[in-house]
Amino acid sequence: IDLLHSFGWALYFIGIPQKALDCFIPLLESFIADFGKMHIKTASAYSTVGLAWYGLRNPTKALEYCEKVLIRF
Repeated sequence: IDLLHSFGWALYFIGIPQKALDCFIPLLESFIADFGKMHIKTASAYSTVGLAWYGLRNPTKALEYCEKVLIRF
């Protein structure tokens, strides 16, 4: 999981947000399954997915994921 997270960030920072999203979404799903929706790791994963959507120039989808963090915390 840590490797997937690090690889996703590396892809994001070199300008490949779609591939980063391909790493971040399975990570989010894994955190939801392992920790539930009300855990800090899950919240962090939601915001990371939101950031990737923002990098894809989709602010609506980015806001959708970032709002999930606010609703839970």
